[in-house]
Order: sequence, then structure tokens, then C-alpha cells
Amino acid sequence: MRSETGSLAVEAALVIPIIVVVMVAVAELFMIAVTRLEMEAAAREGARVAATRPDPARAAAAVKSSLPAGMAERVRVEVTGAHVVGHPVTVVVSMKYRPVTPFLDRMVVRLQSRAVMQREG
Repeated sequence: MRSETGSLAVEAALVIPIIVVVMVAVAELFMIAVTRLEMEAAAREGARVAATRPDPARAAAAVKSSLPAGMAERVRVEVTGAHVVGHPVTVVVSMKYRPVTPFLDRMVVRLQSRAVMQREG
């Protein structure tokens, strides 16, 4: 029988990079999910403000104030239907997300959240 002295080191050298790549990808997916949840909460807050006040600029300000500082500058906010009582008010928050991982940072993921509420009088 042959000696298998260095086989564990070779196997580890082959498997560890794959495990690291999978862990980094999972971390990036987690960050995307957290960003998306923050955007959804901000869109709901903007829709709530737009449903009670007919000023779309106020709704956009409410969206940006409910987001973390670094994210507030990067989002785009669209408010439609804020002037007609009884009709739906739609707030769409979108942004281009760039992963923080060095080898994934060239990829861009477009994230979008939408909230709809009925305009109150």
C-alpha cells in the first residue's frame, strides 16, 4: 500500500477555497436581503405619508429619512397618485446595489420595493 501522508493537505487546499467562496456568496445574499427589507419599510413609510398628505416631496423625504444615511443618497423614489382622494398612492423605491466583496463588486443588482395605499381625505 502507498502512503497517504500528504493527501489531507491536498484535499484541504482544494476544498477550503470553495467553502470560502460559498460563505462569501451567502453573506452577500444576506446583505441584499437586509437592504431589500430596509427599502420595503421605507416604501411603506413613504406610502403612509403620501396617503395622508398630498405632497409627493414630503413622501420622498419620509422615505429617505427612514433609510440608513449611506443608502438614502443612492435610492430613487417615485410617488404617483398622491393628489386624488380615494385613489391608490404608489411609492416605488429603487436602487442599484453593488456587492461589497472585491471579486463580486463589478456585478450590479437592481433592487426595487413598492408600497400602495389608498389616499385619505
